[in-house]
Amino acid sequence: MPMGGNHKSKSAALKKLEGDRRKVGRAKLDEQIEREPKGRGKPVFPDHLTDAEKREFQRVIMTAPAALLTGADQRLIENYCVASVAAEDARVKLAATGKMVQSKNGPVVNPFWRVWRQASNDARLMGQELGLSPAARSRLAVEPEKSTDPMELLLGPEDWSISRRTRQ
Repeated sequence: MPMGGNHKSKSAALKKLEGDRRKVGRAKLDEQIEREPKGRGKPVFPDHLTDAEKREFQRVIMTAPAALLTGADQRLIENYCVASVAAEDARVKLAATGKMVQSKNGPVVNPFWRVWRQASNDARLMGQELGLSPAARSRLAVEPEKSTDPMELLLGPEDWSISRRTRQ
């Protein structure tokens, strides 16, 4: 593999979420995270998208791993939604008209095929950048939410009210 090729560097925060596969060390990754620029805020629901694109935007925000997306990702999320909806629209039209259409010179590849292929590829690439693909998610080691219940923190996650009743 050529040195310095097309390999994109990852942020230390993403490396930490994926797990320390290169064994850099948690403390060293934490130091790198502190030095990296961070996105601020949260993505804002856009008014300028179509209804279908807005539904996709909402789906992305609601289903993305917690605290992964920030305001800095706004345009990328919007572009992902536009590409995703364009791919679906082209797929529906392609299903209705077929992969080949008639032209004045005979049968040709349906233009919706190219639209679908390009929009699907764009959505896939942007989805990977956003951590939305199954492969991207599988590399994220998201820690489970921690309880704020003082009894559970003290005694553990077991349901102590049930175990006390069974002992009496």
